[in-house]
Parts: sequence; structure tokens; C-alpha cells
Amino acid sequence: MIGDIDMQFLPQEETLSEVIPTASEDFVDSGGRDAIPDSLAAETGETPCSEGSSLPDRVITAKFNKRERGFTADEAMPYVEMGLKWESFKPSYERLRYLAQCHGEGVDEFLERITGLREEEIYRQALAEVGGNEEAARKLAAYQTAEIREKFAVLETQESDAEQQVVADERSALEHRLAEGFLELDYEMPGVFATFSDVPRAVVEMAAGRGITLYDAYLRYERQQAIAAEVERSVRKRAARQSTGSIGGSDVRVGDGYSDAFSAAFNRVF
Repeated sequence: MIGDIDMQFLPQEETLSEVIPTASEDFVDSGGRDAIPDSLAAETGETPCSEGSSLPDRVITAKFNKRERGFTADEAMPYVEMGLKWESFKPSYERLRYLAQCHGEGVDEFLERITGLREEEIYRQALAEVGGNEEAARKLAAYQTAEIREKFAVLETQESDAEQQVVADERSALEHRLAEGFLELDYEMPGVFATFSDVPRAVVEMAAGRGITLYDAYLRYERQQAIAAEVERSVRKRAARQSTGSIGGSDVRVGDGYSDAFSAAFNRVF
């Protein structure tokens, strides 16, 4: 079956912004055909998310400066990346804050003073090089300072480019892994999925987020759906029994039996 699959859907230039995991680990059937990686959707002629999609917008609430703000997954992504960078930089910042406190200063004040001392040192060295000519020393010091800043800017650009390349490589690898995973899924379950876009979003997100195959993720998805269906049936039966026995006036409390019903359904499914 693998040999019969058209390899044209393998990832090209687009990225997998639609399948980077943003939902909880629980499976929620979100319509399947709306959840398509951009690169694979381009090959199948379908859109990752249609205008009239019934998918609810995922809102992430964050509290900062005593205020709560809501973000979509796309809006939250840059802040998540900044948070991860901050975690790596935090130990260095704590040491810097310690040094500033040792001098009775805040971090900003400490950095301003250190920067000023360095600029004074550059000027003194320049003054010595030009034989005490202050005008020439100021020009030379300004040139050397600008040169240092230019080198720093180049280094900063190189580091940023390297980070972006790492992200691009990771996404490219993810696209390739999912594409190969679709071949395996189609081989194991022939005829179930006509294109990659037929795979439910929850399955794609599980495979991408947990580093497992699409086939493995789909099997877990089917088990989860079976459990959910069994739980719903059990809860309905319990509610019906309680309703029948509550003619005397007691309220029906469906939620009381939900946990027991779920446990019983789980044991029957597995």
C-alpha cells in the first residue's frame, strides 16, 4: 500500500504552525478535516481552518501587573518563547542583581555605571595613544566605541539567525516525520484516510507533541473516544435510574455518579 501513495504531499516550504500543540493532552474531536499542516494542506488543496469552522478559539489567560489578559495560541507563542529564553538567562540575571546590590545599586544603575567606566577606560587609552591630544582622543574613542557596538550587532544578528534556523530545521523535521507517519497510518489502516487532512486534529497534535507516530496516536484517540462514549452511556443510564427513583421529590444529581461511571467504563474498554 505504501508504494501506491503519491509522495507529492511530503513537506515543501511551508511550516507546521497548525499542528504545534496548543491544546490539552485530552483528545477532543475538532472536526478532523480542519486540522491540516500548512505544508500538507497546500498539496491537497485544502485550508487548515475554514472561515466557517465551528472550532472555538483557544484563549490563554495570563496575569501580569495585577491585570489579566487573554491571548490566542498564535498571540501567546512569542511570549512563551520569551519566557523560555528568560528561564535560561535567569541565573545570570540573579548574579548580576547580586553584584548590583553589593554596590548598593539597582541593576539598571549598576549597568549604567559599568558602561560609563568602560567608556572612560577607552578614552584614557586613546588619549595615551595620541600623545595627550584630547580632540584626537575623543574621535578615536568614539570610533572604537562604534566599532565595538557594530561587532555586537553582528554577533546578535548571527545568534538570532542561528536560533531561527534551529526552529526551521525542527519544524521541517516534524513535517517530514508526520508525512512518513501518514504513510504508515495509511498502510496499517488502508482506505480510512484519503488525504492527510482527514486525520483528526487531536491525532496530529498528539503525534507532534508527544513524539509518537500518527498510527500510535490514532489508536489512542480511538480508545479515548470509546471511553468517552461508554462514560456517556453509563451516566445517562444512572441519570435515568435516579430520575425514576426521584418521584418523591429529590433532585437528580448526575454529577455524583460520573467518576464511578467513568472508572467502570474505563475498565470495560481496556
